[in-house]
Amino acid sequence: IDRPSWIENGKVDIEYHVRHIALPQPGDWRQLMIQIARIHARPLDRTKPLWEAYIIEGLDNIPGIAPGSFALYIKFHHSAVDGEAGAALIKAIHSLSPEPKSDEKAIRTIYTDRDPTLVELYSRAVGNRGKQLLDASALLASISSRAAGAGIDFVVSGKALELGKKLSKTSNASYAQLGQQLLSKGSAKISGKQSEGSGKSRFDHKVSGHRVVDAVGFTLADCRKIRSHVDDVTINDIFLAACGGAVRSYLASKKESTKRGLYAMMPITTRGENKDMDAGNQIGLAPVPLRTDIADPMER
Repeated sequence: IDRPSWIENGKVDIEYHVRHIALPQPGDWRQLMIQIARIHARPLDRTKPLWEAYIIEGLDNIPGIAPGSFALYIKFHHSAVDGEAGAALIKAIHSLSPEPKSDEKAIRTIYTDRDPTLVELYSRAVGNRGKQLLDASALLASISSRAAGAGIDFVVSGKALELGKKLSKTSNASYAQLGQQLLSKGSAKISGKQSEGSGKSRFDHKVSGHRVVDAVGFTLADCRKIRSHVDDVTINDIFLAACGGAVRSYLASKKESTKRGLYAMMPITTRGENKDMDAGNQIGLAPVPLRTDIADPMER
C-alpha cells in the first residue's frame, strides 16, 4: 500500500554482511565473472541493511594478478547509494592509512526505530500517495515547459492536465481515486528524432533476475590519446561510442539487425555543488543514443 520505508537499525551483524568465499578451480577470470554474476543476481534481504561485501580468494590463474591476491565485491541497493556516494565509499576502502580522518572520529548517536503499527502505515500511505501525485503534477508541467523550450513536441492528454489541476484542490481521501484515473486515462508521449530501422532485438524483452557479468579495462591514457586526435570530444563521448560499437558487434554476431539505434540510460547526479554530503540516492536518468546503427566509430 506504500513505498518501502527506511528503519534505522542499531544492530548490524557484520558476520552476515561481510562474507568470505573462494573460487572453484581453475580460479581464472571466467570463474570470477561467473561467481560475481551469481551473487549479483540474488536480491538483497530487505529486512537487513541493504549491502553485502564479499572477499573472494582463489584468483590463481588470472594474468597480471599476483599469487595470493583476493577480489572485493560490494553490493548496495541503489535506493541507498548513488554513484557519488559509491565513489566516496571506494575511496575510503582504498585509503592507505588505517586511521580515520579527524572529521570521521566524532561519535555519532544512532536512534533506532521500531516497526510502525498498521495505523501508522496506513496514515503514511495516504500522505505519501498524495505527495506523489502532487509531485507528478509539478514534474509534468516542468517537463512540458522544458520540452517546448527545446523544440520537442510534448503531447499530453487533456484529461491528464485536467486531473493535474485538480490535485492541488483535492483532499487525501480522493487521491487514490484520482490516481487510478490518471493511470488509466492520462497518457504522455515524447516524440523526437529516431534513427531509421525497425524490428525488435534480443534486448526488447522483460529483464529477468539472471545476470551475465564481464569487464574490460581501458586506460585513461588511451582515452586521452583518442581525445587529442578528435575535436570537441569528451571521455564520456569515447566511452559511449565504444559501448555502441561493442553492442553493434554483439548484435551482428547473433545475426540480428543493426539498423535500429539503441539507447542507454545515463545517470546524472543531482547533488549540486556539495558532492560529499550523506544524501543517499540523488540521481536523474537521461536517455542517450548509442547509435548502434552507425558502423564508423568516428562518425558514431
